[in-house]
Amino acid sequence: MPTMVDQSAPKVLDVTPLVYHGPAMWWLAALILLTGAAVPVLGLGSSQWFARSGCMVVMLGIWSGLGGVIWGKILDKRLAIRQHHSRRRLQSKYRYEPDVLDEELAHLDKRFAELVEKHHKRLQLSIGVQEATLLLLGTFVWGFGDLIGMFVPW
Repeated sequence: MPTMVDQSAPKVLDVTPLVYHGPAMWWLAALILLTGAAVPVLGLGSSQWFARSGCMVVMLGIWSGLGGVIWGKILDKRLAIRQHHSRRRLQSKYRYEPDVLDEELAHLDKRFAELVEKHHKRLQLSIGVQEATLLLLGTFVWGFGDLIGMFVPW
């Protein structure tokens, strides 16, 4: 009796890793904070610009959370399309063996359910950490950035 572990398994169930815009958010937040700190150093404004950069980092944190919801929906659609194509391949491969087909389809559905859960957990963890960190850092700089500027010789 053939199973999903034969040569068609990697092609059927292979899902590329989820690529999230996380590193870009970190770099953008660092760039914003460095720019906010550089403004008073260059004599282009007061230390309040550093506090304003904290506001922008908070906005990035909020955008990160919203982006995670969008990426979750994209992930669901991609996996649904791949599951549909995999089901069609199995149906054409085992069309004359209904018992094997039922077994393979049940196995496929179970694997895709596990895959969806795994990717959702990874996405939620990465978004949660990123969002919380950006919000905390941005709020701190936004609230105390002007005070920090009073004690740091710009």
